[in-house]
Amino acid sequence: MNKKPNVIYILADDMGYGDISAFNENCPFTTPNFDAMCENGLRFTDAHASSAVCTPSRYSILTGRYNWRSRLKSYVVGGYSEPLLEKGRKTVADLFREQGYHTAMVGKWHLGMNFTKTPEFTELPDFDACKGVDYSASIEDSPVTNGFDYFFGISGSLDMPPYIYIENDRFTELPDRETVGTGKKYWRKGPTGKNFHHENFCTHTYRELPYAKFQKIDCVQFCQYNNLFGVCFFYDQRSTQSYYGYVDDNNHIIIPLVYEKLGKPNETGILSAKLNGRYGVISIDNQIIVPFEYDYLDSFYDGLARFEKEGQKGYINIHGQQVINLPSSCQETHNFQKGQAKVGMRINGKCLYGFIDKAGKFIISPAYDFAELYADKYYRVRKNLAHVFLIDRQGFQILNYGTKQQIALPLDKYYIYGIICGQLIKVARYKKSMSYNEDDQLLWGVIDISKHEVVPLEYSSSQIKLIEGDYILIKEDTGWHYWTSIIGINGSRIPLPESCSSVEYMHKCQIFKLRTKMTCVYGLLSFEHGSLKVIAPLFFEKIIPCLKRHSMFKYNGLWGILSHETGMIIIQPQFHKALKSGDSIYVRSDKQCGFFTPNANTDILSFTPCSEGEWEDIVRCKHSPKHNVTHGLNGMSFLQHLGWEYIYTNNLTGVVSIDTMKIIIPPIYNAIRIINPDKNNRPLIVVVKKYENSYGLMKTNGVLLTPCIHNDINEDDIMRIINGCHKSNKIDMSLNENTTV
Repeated sequence: MNKKPNVIYILADDMGYGDISAFNENCPFTTPNFDAMCENGLRFTDAHASSAVCTPSRYSILTGRYNWRSRLKSYVVGGYSEPLLEKGRKTVADLFREQGYHTAMVGKWHLGMNFTKTPEFTELPDFDACKGVDYSASIEDSPVTNGFDYFFGISGSLDMPPYIYIENDRFTELPDRETVGTGKKYWRKGPTGKNFHHENFCTHTYRELPYAKFQKIDCVQFCQYNNLFGVCFFYDQRSTQSYYGYVDDNNHIIIPLVYEKLGKPNETGILSAKLNGRYGVISIDNQIIVPFEYDYLDSFYDGLARFEKEGQKGYINIHGQQVINLPSSCQETHNFQKGQAKVGMRINGKCLYGFIDKAGKFIISPAYDFAELYADKYYRVRKNLAHVFLIDRQGFQILNYGTKQQIALPLDKYYIYGIICGQLIKVARYKKSMSYNEDDQLLWGVIDISKHEVVPLEYSSSQIKLIEGDYILIKEDTGWHYWTSIIGINGSRIPLPESCSSVEYMHKCQIFKLRTKMTCVYGLLSFEHGSLKVIAPLFFEKIIPCLKRHSMFKYNGLWGILSHETGMIIIQPQFHKALKSGDSIYVRSDKQCGFFTPNANTDILSFTPCSEGEWEDIVRCKHSPKHNVTHGLNGMSFLQHLGWEYIYTNNLTGVVSIDTMKIIIPPIYNAIRIINPDKNNRPLIVVVKKYENSYGLMKTNGVLLTPCIHNDINEDDIMRIINGCHKSNKIDMSLNENTTV
């Protein structure tokens, strides 16, 4: 009889080719187990990878595809990242299962998962802990949805939160603390489970159990209840029947290996079991709680377990009482979670889903093709093959407005597409009926968050567009590609120039950029007494908001200045060049150059002439490439806080005061790095680079502290100075203010 071999994939991060003694005769250590595998099996000495880090390698191993065919083009994903595996992508685990294998994975997944998010969800950069994750809910796109029968491990790497073990598609526990590691034991700050400890992660996930008593162990499954292990084995090689039991980590039998199925013990130590083809409930000490008389019985969740018996479906409690009996039309049941469970009912020939409470009453009517619990009190649903929506317990559509407000809309009135912009919501209804039909035509309109109709539901989707600032674009004729009007939140309407192909909201002062068939034009709009009003006509070549009350504008190739509050032209277009610097607008013509500064709370501008040299310094400051400057510890923001900017001369860098035009640091350095380790946000020190690998220290008043003779100066060196430790292992950095080059 041909017997299929067991297959084990072992992925080791940061292992080099020479870290196995069979491959490297000069290896400083021996790897006897790997060497034995090399001696008795195949070894590959000319293998290549298109990426050498963990996430893309895992993607390629699982899918057989080049890693760069995924959306990830560099680096890795984090512990909270969205799934990298495409929907429906077959994995090597799927192939093994198709051949009759049982599959399992232990360790880190690091390919992204879909965690259940609450309305407060906030994604943070650099793989930090994300806010608004429901750790009690199920996980989508985990390994068990990608070909594996069982999974125990973590979502990302050991340095990426969340630090909570995952078993199959759920966290094993809720976080009870936050941890962070520094130095050689580095990991990011993040939520951590009670039983998770970075230092013994491997010993917790990888246990070597000496099952000497059991010669034909098929699989081992860790259980969180009292550190037990569920064991499955075959009685003999000719049988396909598996038998299950529980042992402790000392190899003592807790539940004998006689059951055809075993659930997981709940918090009171009871679990479902299958014996002689029937299901019942036993205790962890193998006492029968519920007789073996059910066709099916699941594990206990939230105090209840779903059952099937003689065509009847429902739920029993831990005492074996059938507390919920569902009607015969019930086609599908799911486990309880947060006091509610999803059930599927056969209605008009199709299975529709809703939610029941522990009394068996429907809190969400069975009316949806798809339904799932979201953030404990909302539900993600799909009806009539349309889009997935968020509803409350009253069946109202929920739309998030910002981070605080919730908007509920009745589904029987609107087909909600879910487009929300500021105070406006784009909605639709079916032209012929409220049921999905390909022949039905959707009629679109716009309502505000108070559910007042701003645009009637009589347009096609392509005729309506919401833009920032609570404005609506309308195309009156479906046959044209051009927008015809802008509509305000109160319904007031302003016609657009002919052949307007795009409209872009540019600033809070309501600047609009319009692109017509031939030109690109700008204008200003405002609201007065609830009506949309043109402040500045839509014909300017450019409008740039640059001061509190003023904007630069360009007309007929020349620059001027206007008030973006009144639309009045303050300075006529007469300058060839204009740019903002600090609280001033610098201008230049053939006859003069200088800068305008505003008077307090007025539209009046004062003009101060300046020399061509000062103008050129400002231009270099604004337009020269920044690659010669490096910024440490948010140096740029501190620089701007002082009212300074970089200046450049002959590819050399300096610093100038914008207000006074006084040069703080002369432009004689190849690079300048602002260092600010002070909690009061005061720049304390400057690193200057005069030549290649030639660094020095400078105070912010331009006084050199050390000559530019050092190979490098880093933030640690600076901190030694701040803390009074003047002697570095690299340089001698005395705080003598009289030090000169």
